Amino acid sequence: MPTKLEILKKQRNYKLVIEELKGNEGSEELLYAYSGYLRSQAELGEYKEAYESFKVLDTLFENKLKSVLEESNRTLQDRIEIENIEQEIEKKELQNKIISAKAEKNRILLIASVVLLILLLSALLFFVLERRKRTTLMIKLQKKNEEYLEAKEKSEEMARVKTKFLSTISHELRTPLYGIIGLSNDLFLAPELSSHKKELQSLKFSANYLLNLINDVLTLNKIESGSSTKFENKPLNLKELVEDINLSLKFIRQKNNNQLKIKIEKKIPKILLGDKIKLSQILINLTGNALKFTNNGEIKIIVNLIQMFEKKVTLKFQVKDNGIGISEEEQKEIFKEFGNLTKESKFAGTGLGLNIVTKLLKEMNSEIHVVSKIGKGSTFFFELDLGIDSQSEEPLTNISKNEVETKFIGKKILIIDDNDINQMVTKNIFKDMVLK
Repeated sequence: MPTKLEILKKQRNYKLVIEELKGNEGSEELLYAYSGYLRSQAELGEYKEAYESFKVLDTLFENKLKSVLEESNRTLQDRIEIENIEQEIEKKELQNKIISAKAEKNRILLIASVVLLILLLSALLFFVLERRKRTTLMIKLQKKNEEYLEAKEKSEEMARVKTKFLSTISHELRTPLYGIIGLSNDLFLAPELSSHKKELQSLKFSANYLLNLINDVLTLNKIESGSSTKFENKPLNLKELVEDINLSLKFIRQKNNNQLKIKIEKKIPKILLGDKIKLSQILINLTGNALKFTNNGEIKIIVNLIQMFEKKVTLKFQVKDNGIGISEEEQKEIFKEFGNLTKESKFAGTGLGLNIVTKLLKEMNSEIHVVSKIGKGSTFFFELDLGIDSQSEEPLTNISKNEVETKFIGKKILIIDDNDINQMVTKNIFKDMVLK
């Protein structure tokens, strides 16, 4: 059985012959070339193209048949003319020569008729065979289309089930995790458990890590299902955003004995307009990775101003580390879904973070880049357009803890939650305020 490469080679040769004989539609070589080209398309599974080629071949056949019939008519007309000439010659004295010539002409006519008849029968036989092949191809094509539609419906149904399952299970997991995080925070602050602070801090970190993982799964699920939230354009304080990221990654930073330095160019306006949630998720993933793969090192978050207009700025974000570094081969894989470093690490992760970063930046009309060498560290960077809040040049003010507590003094608070643990956590948060 010929290989796919051999079939493609034959198909290319047939196509060259077709192009060369395109103007000679009555050529038998053109019919043969189209027939071979049709078979090669069928063998390669190009059923739609094969069907279109068959229609062309069918037309050529009809033209060939018409040409044969016209030739036959011309032969008959020639015979009539010969008979007329013979009648004229009979009036002359060369009757014997005329009879001899007539016999010769009749013999030639008979041979020509036989040849034409054979060609006509061959053409009809070829047409019947090709008609059968076309019917077979049509049946196969119809079957393939049915299989494709069935597979497409199954794939869409599986995608819907997957999306619904991930959304449901992630939501059900987040509810108890909120309780675990809240209770671990209460226990961590309890003076009678001060001797267990290290264990409680590990518990709190593990719960937060699991919650971030669930949020990553939900984000990826939203992006893939096409239901990702639209880009928000709300005021944000870039310095406060980065400081919050530093605070949220405090445990892993201390765990690996790393230093995290922040450098934001002074020319950058304090209040910008953008999607704070997506930007936070991008920087958390990049900074978290840098902290995971760096020990006793230094991580830098650098934000530089590229250009500034009246209502927009272009910023360059960089996350640098002096950790283990990434090889050129691994740099091609880490941005793929579930892509991960081959090196062993107790914080190896799931491989979702950088893939989510890539997709979030794509939604924000940007892309992630990396420069890295083994043993020298890595630098991840991207450029992003953000708006300028023309209504306010002052940083967003945070309400102090005392101001918050003052608002709740002497007031009743109704806590509504269908989860008893979350009710208890929320109650503990407001307990001191209510008692005042």
